[in-house]
Amino acid sequence: MDEERDLIGGKRGATRLAFATLLKFYTQYGRFPRGRAEFPDEVVDYVAKQTKTSASSLGLYDWSGRTIERHRGEIRDHLGFRDCSVADANRRDEVEMTALCLRILQASLVMVNVLMLQDVLADPEWSALLTPVDRRGLTLLFWLHVRPYGEVRLDLSARLSIGTLGSFSGA
Repeated sequence: MDEERDLIGGKRGATRLAFATLLKFYTQYGRFPRGRAEFPDEVVDYVAKQTKTSASSLGLYDWSGRTIERHRGEIRDHLGFRDCSVADANRRDEVEMTALCLRILQASLVMVNVLMLQDVLADPEWSALLTPVDRRGLTLLFWLHVRPYGEVRLDLSARLSIGTLGSFSGA
């Protein structure tokens, strides 16, 4: 978060608010918004408060000029992305496969966390320690760091036992 504050710190007014909303939108959805209409008023109000700007100033931002292109470049650089080149476009299948593998890996890590927690909570002593509020908080714990650009659904209503999965033979 400090890095994001530093990145936003040199900007003022509408530019500061727009840059912050662009950054958050891109990290959440993996793309840039088409314009102001994609931001709920509550989100703009919250980000405006965090950036100490006026929410109404976002209406002054130019959503189609050189400034937004520069901002998009700064955000991509900050996050380690770059513009797609002709060579990248010719490797579309490879890019799609990489993205799919990442999504499956993220969902798999969440599933492993769930399985490990199920084993811990199978012990009545540990299970009794968590209240219903604690249990609801676990979902956030597992998913907070996952930012898939789509969704891989897992059937979490079925319980798998790690103890019966056996060991990996490494063939």
